[in-house]
Amino acid sequence: MTVNSHRFAKTLIEKRFKDKKDISSAFKNELETILLNPETFEASNFEKYSLEEVFNYLQCSHDFYLGVYIPKIENTLFQLQSRLVEDYWSVKLLILFIQSYKKELIEHIHEEEKVLFAFVKNLLEGKKCDNSSEFILDHFIHTHNDNVVIQLAELKKDLLTFNEDLKGDLIFEMLFNQLNVFQKDLMIHGLIEDHVFLRKIKDRIASKS
Repeated sequence: MTVNSHRFAKTLIEKRFKDKKDISSAFKNELETILLNPETFEASNFEKYSLEEVFNYLQCSHDFYLGVYIPKIENTLFQLQSRLVEDYWSVKLLILFIQSYKKELIEHIHEEEKVLFAFVKNLLEGKKCDNSSEFILDHFIHTHNDNVVIQLAELKKDLLTFNEDLKGDLIFEMLFNQLNVFQKDLMIHGLIEDHVFLRKIKDRIASKS
């Protein structure tokens, strides 16, 4: 990996936490490592971190996606639209596609926060977990959809089939670079949620029973 790759990954992580003092440097370093190499993800590497810290990471990531990264992608798309939309059918299709993607992702995030995050907040506040806790977790696991994923290579190829001269366009390439980084971040978020967070929730419930 290049120095620039490490710097970019570190910036991406630091921006989402800003003034959060309850996210340790060790946790941030762990995230940087898997952001650079997602295939190195091991749930066991996160065992030493508390439920509270993992929860803070997930909440900060949601805020970062909605407040920073999605608007950043939309801004790049707007630049592309302003310059090319009248002449390029592929850009019009891309706009519709990103709008649909954004809607699905926001619904996905809101559902997580309404069901799972609300439950965990009560758990961390020490509120009594009754017999419904297992039902809530099972329901979330079986209805949770992590497939908010764009097949970027295929999408780009299809768009270039419509308008071949988009190839090499700086704003077009920038947009797909941003989408690629975002997808990777979302994938890591999902891995930590499914393989670390849920297990820690169950362990916390068990310790209170």
